[in-house]
Amino acid sequence: MTFDLDGKKVGEATKVPNGGLDGLVLLGDEVLVSSWGEKAVFRGRVGGEFKKVFGELEAPADLGFDSKRNRLLVPRFQEHRVEAWDVK
Repeated sequence: MTFDLDGKKVGEATKVPNGGLDGLVLLGDEVLVSSWGEKAVFRGRVGGEFKKVFGELEAPADLGFDSKRNRLLVPRFQEHRVEAWDVK
């Protein structure tokens, strides 16, 4: 469940992937979220299902988004680099 600041129930919580959630990017009505535990980035809608869109990512950290090029920026924390992935 989700609550407002006064403690009033305002909805149900959205289930997202387990394990060290770190980065979050809003794209219109969708969300991209990184997971260290799953070694992946997931995409979904609040209240809906999240699906893996990028996998086999060791330690995906905070996310960024380049709206000019429509690319997701994924820092690879333990590898000391940043990758750019096209988002469709």
